[in-house]
Amino acid sequence: MKIDKEIFQNTLKAFIDNNEPELRMVDLVDYLNLNWENSDDLKILYFYLGILDDSKLIQCLSKDNNLGFSFTSGNVISPNISTRYRLTNSGHQTYEALSNDGIWDRIKPKIMELGIETIKQIPSLAIQIVTS
Repeated sequence: MKIDKEIFQNTLKAFIDNNEPELRMVDLVDYLNLNWENSDDLKILYFYLGILDDSKLIQCLSKDNNLGFSFTSGNVISPNISTRYRLTNSGHQTYEALSNDGIWDRIKPKIMELGIETIKQIPSLAIQIVTS
């Protein structure tokens, strides 16, 4: 699955717009207008939370290793709505770079498509652009 910049940015924005230091899964699902009963919606959420976690842009505060999701033997996804997440400093920096059109327009030519390694580079690319 390709990473969609808009979905990725909106997922980060949910953390920015939250007035608490932690964001609960239930609030994230509501913010993104996802449907709890739609397996495809839950898989999209799991995919983007995984990317954010892999890139160290968020920290999952639950003790499990599945970002607050479980899977049945039939590969049915089930969320734990009380799971909480926190946006890291790198997450804040990445969101700022993505939401600043001037910076994003200058970063975009340096990357072919959003991927996990590219996402990790966004804050440092933004800093290079701002300081040059």
